[in-house]
Amino acid sequence: MVHIVFLLINIEIDEHRNITTSLFISPNHLIFLANDTELKSAIFASQLHSDDHIEYVYKNEIILGKIRKIYLTIEEGYYAPLTPSDTIIIDNILVSHYASVNNHYLTHNVMKIYR
Repeated sequence: MVHIVFLLINIEIDEHRNITTSLFISPNHLIFLANDTELKSAIFASQLHSDDHIEYVYKNEIILGKIRKIYLTIEEGYYAPLTPSDTIIIDNILVSHYASVNNHYLTHNVMKIYR
């Protein structure tokens, strides 16, 4: 991993225990909206809104977290390389590995050759 300074979005999330947690993520990183379908909607983090629900991991279970507040910040962070999985957990939030292309499933299929 390479350590760099980034313009990030800080997403404050209320999870089920009335605790607020924060996710720092790049604006063009894909994140999954929580919905009732098997094929999850992945959108750019910059497209999220307050009151959207995302998937939160708590005690090895995926539960809903509600977005309370979103704002831009400059933070130090890490750039992660590709891994065999198409999703990762960042600060207990389920997110896509991918950024910059607004289609998680298409990008995952195209990137097969690199994994």
